[in-house]
Amino acid sequence: WTPMGSSANLEGRQCAKTVAGTARHGFHGVLGTTVVQLPGIIAGKTGLGHDAALAAGLILCRGRMLFGVLAGALFFPLFLLGMLGAADVKVIAVIAGFLGPARGTRAVAAGLVLGAVWSLFKLIRGGILLRRISYFTAYIRRMITMDIYEPYYRRERDGEELGIPLASCLAAGTALCLLLEAGGWF
Repeated sequence: WTPMGSSANLEGRQCAKTVAGTARHGFHGVLGTTVVQLPGIIAGKTGLGHDAALAAGLILCRGRMLFGVLAGALFFPLFLLGMLGAADVKVIAVIAGFLGPARGTRAVAAGLVLGAVWSLFKLIRGGILLRRISYFTAYIRRMITMDIYEPYYRRERDGEELGIPLASCLAAGTALCLLLEAGGWF
C-alpha cells in the first residue's frame, strides 16, 4: 500500500487499537492513489500493481482486463453520439473484463437484448414506434450524407420517458447468463 494522509490515519488508528488491546484483526493495508509532478513529468499510481495483487492473493487475468478495455472502447462512440450513457459504457467494460471474451460477450448481448425489448415495449405502448424509426433513419442519413454528428437523444426534445436504465438491463442479462451457465445450459 501507499501511505498517504487517509492511509496514515487508518494505520495510526490500528496502531492505537493494537497498543490499547482493542484491535479485533490486523491491518491489511489500503488501496491508494499517488500523483507526483516534477518539472516536465507527471507520474501516478492507483491501487496495487500486478505483482502486489498476486502477492495479496488477488487473481488478475490480463487477457480479461484487456477485453474489458476493448469492449469499453467499442461502445465509447455510442456514448459520444448520445446513444448510451457513460455509466453504461463502464458497466459493459466491467462485465466484459470480469467475465472474459466468451462469457462477457454473451452477458453483454443478453443485457442489450433485454434493453431492446424494454425499449420496444415502451415505444409501442407510447404509440411512437413509427415516429422514432423515422427519426432514427433521418438521423443516420444526416450522419452519412452531410457528415453531421449530433447527439441522438436529447432530453429536452425527446423527454425522459423514452430513456431506460440500460445498466440494469446489462446486470439482469449478466445474472441470467450466469444462472443459465450454472444450470448447465451453456
